[in-house]
Amino acid sequence: MNSDIVEIHNSCKVKVTNKQSPSTSEIDKLRVTGTCNPIYSIEELILWKANNQQCLWQDFVIPRAATTNHKVAGFGFNCHDNKDELQLTRLVGNSTPKTILCHDYKGGYLEDRFPYGVETDDIYSFFHWSAIDIFIYFSHNIVTIPTLPWLNTAHRHGCKVLGTFITEYDPDKEAWDEILKSEENFTAVIENLAEICRFFKFDGYLLNIENDIPTQHVPRLIEFVKLLTEKLHSISPDHEVIWYDSVIAPSGNLRWQNKLCSLNSVFFDLCDGIFLNYCWSEQDLMDSVSLADVRRHDVYVGVDVFGRGCIGGGGFNSSQAMKLIHKHGLSTAIFAPGWTFEKCSNVELFLRRETLFWSHIWPYLFIHGPVTLPFKTSFCIGRGKNKWQMGNIVGDKWGCLTNQQYQLSTCYCPGREDGETDTTSCLDIATSESFQGGTCIEIVNHNNKLEINKSMIRLFTCGFSCPGQIFIELTYKSTTPIALVLFVQDEKRIRKVFLTSVDCLDELSDTNSRVRKIERNSHIDILKRVSKQVHQNGWSTDAFVYDLIGRTIIEIDFVNLGVEKSTVLLGELSLQKR
Repeated sequence: MNSDIVEIHNSCKVKVTNKQSPSTSEIDKLRVTGTCNPIYSIEELILWKANNQQCLWQDFVIPRAATTNHKVAGFGFNCHDNKDELQLTRLVGNSTPKTILCHDYKGGYLEDRFPYGVETDDIYSFFHWSAIDIFIYFSHNIVTIPTLPWLNTAHRHGCKVLGTFITEYDPDKEAWDEILKSEENFTAVIENLAEICRFFKFDGYLLNIENDIPTQHVPRLIEFVKLLTEKLHSISPDHEVIWYDSVIAPSGNLRWQNKLCSLNSVFFDLCDGIFLNYCWSEQDLMDSVSLADVRRHDVYVGVDVFGRGCIGGGGFNSSQAMKLIHKHGLSTAIFAPGWTFEKCSNVELFLRRETLFWSHIWPYLFIHGPVTLPFKTSFCIGRGKNKWQMGNIVGDKWGCLTNQQYQLSTCYCPGREDGETDTTSCLDIATSESFQGGTCIEIVNHNNKLEINKSMIRLFTCGFSCPGQIFIELTYKSTTPIALVLFVQDEKRIRKVFLTSVDCLDELSDTNSRVRKIERNSHIDILKRVSKQVHQNGWSTDAFVYDLIGRTIIEIDFVNLGVEKSTVLLGELSLQKR
């Protein structure tokens, strides 16, 4: 076969360069490295058949991970604050508002259409997954199929991933003419949307119908929403259909309401939620709460980060809209968060802007974390100036969300003003060095007067448990003594378990207030390491064994036990049953 682009499926293109028959492993590589694409027309959707597909990148989609059955409020995350009590406040997960992240980055299917990434770090990457419940991959094609990098990264963090079924304005009115032309077409669209969802292993759809529907056909549109929702629920009760605030009933006119009301509630009643348009007022929020009643968390209030008609004007002022939504206990749909990347001039500035944006809205979010053992992360955000392996450079620039590792259950610190100097951050992404991947965590102790509880930095809210011993490894680079702090819960209390190096506490002065506070607390255990491994380039791995005996680790924090200003790099953390 010649070196040509061979069409295997509309959602996958594979480049074949070997004239001889490839081996099985080469075939698998070709299949997974095919590009991910949408379905472009209603005709293609109606004719779609799963048994005709030869592109197998979907075989590499990972299942959605379980997350904690509790959440923590984003308020009080700041590593400058005293969190002694705030850390222990946990909320029942299904009692809190939820958050949608709606992608809409430059029309989609850019660098992210390549499952194994691209040879540049100049890509949009998202890494605040602990605050997100549902990720929507959005484009202006008839059927937006989420790409493998977004699917795997979201699923790794326990987030649902929805595709989009969209028709827009006059050109797509013809699509509905085709759908409604016959019972056969109507059924085929519903069946194929559900089968596409099953085939590509995502978790449902956003329905975005932004064109007038003839009044006489509105009952059929209502039936469409009902039947698609039922079909998806038959595949999995966790699948979701979200209706976008657009067409109204019974007229069928395209008229955004910016609230839940009698004109759009018929759609809301038949599916799993509604995504409200962005031009709402506080009165609209109150009206939505009143009508939604016990389903208020299924009302996702739109916040356009580009500020189109949104309170606060979007951007870094999006927190103004978020504050009002939080006040009324509704859920949120954050639209076009790629603004932080689209409106900056270089890679380093993007990371700064991304941290600043999310730190502003973090107080109005609810945070979940991992529960499954074994657990391992190098903290890499899915991009890098270099590829690193065991602390050594093994490659050049790269960008691939597929390879993003599990991210923190907190927001990186934007810093705070220090006189006339620029802000200083105590929790940041290190881009110049990594242990595995492309980035790691940088923690800076700027102030040597902080007490122990003020210097704790949350890494993960979590729910790790096992009936016996757990083996923990931390890889780091530091010139000062450090510790991991496990918050361990049993039926009676929550204990703090400090994991330190064998001689860590002995090295510190007896007058050190932090150490004295640890040692005299009856609800604190000090666990010494069982082994130490020294790697190249200053990295070390400390290993610990702890007997959980049925208790649960509900949070993992980091603390610098040194008294001097210092910088620590965290390169890898793993926990597994022993």
